[in-house]
Amino acid sequence: QAEVDAFAMNYPNCTHIDGTLQIGGTGSTVTDISALSNIESVAGALLVLNNWDLVNLDGLSSLTSVVGHLQITNNFSLTDIDGLSNLTSLGADITIALNDNLTSISGLSGLTTINPMFGDGLRVFNNQLLAICNIDLFCDYLSNDSATHPRFIENNATNCNDVDEILL
Repeated sequence: QAEVDAFAMNYPNCTHIDGTLQIGGTGSTVTDISALSNIESVAGALLVLNNWDLVNLDGLSSLTSVVGHLQITNNFSLTDIDGLSNLTSLGADITIALNDNLTSISGLSGLTTINPMFGDGLRVFNNQLLAICNIDLFCDYLSNDSATHPRFIENNATNCNDVDEILL
């Protein structure tokens, strides 16, 4: 948490990350990312990993562009990703996995494309309470052939447990 808080003090006018932005990691104690509220773009990936006590991503509400991939993995207390609602541009794959209390991905509704740059495409798995996945982005992507639009979707709640449920 101290590193996140220090970011706003050390870089108060920073709106662009020239590389990957990783929030969390092994032993993360991050609970609040409001210190990142000025960030509008990330030139690499956005990784939100292993944050046991992070409840939301509201501190990323100014973010509009991520050049790399988006990975939201192993965030036990995360309930929604609405803080990403202004994100309109993503350059690569999406992985949302192992978020025990995540119920909706509607925060990604502003995105229009997923580019399976690294061969992962769309991966949504082991989010036991995730029942809202039928956003336009996912439906459009999943309507394409899996050979060109790879996907891995399983072990989520009803309505988000496989491709057929999402496309209903």
